[in-house]
Amino acid sequence: MNANWSFTIGVVLNSNLVWFTTRHWIYRSHAWKQTHATLASKVFFWSLYHLPTSHFHPRLAPFRARSLRSTWLS
Repeated sequence: MNANWSFTIGVVLNSNLVWFTTRHWIYRSHAWKQTHATLASKVFFWSLYHLPTSHFHPRLAPFRARSLRSTWLS
């Protein structure tokens, strides 16, 4: 085995070690639950804001309202 192969194997093992330790830190800490809560709240508030605007305020979302009008009312 030459130096090139050993270097490649070392890089692969090192990147795997970094990946597993990062996953372990995320799962152990509260960062995982915090990320999930942040993503869920972002999706929830985005749907609260964007879904009614296409129905009730078509001038605030012209492209979405135009696409909905062309698909539903035609």
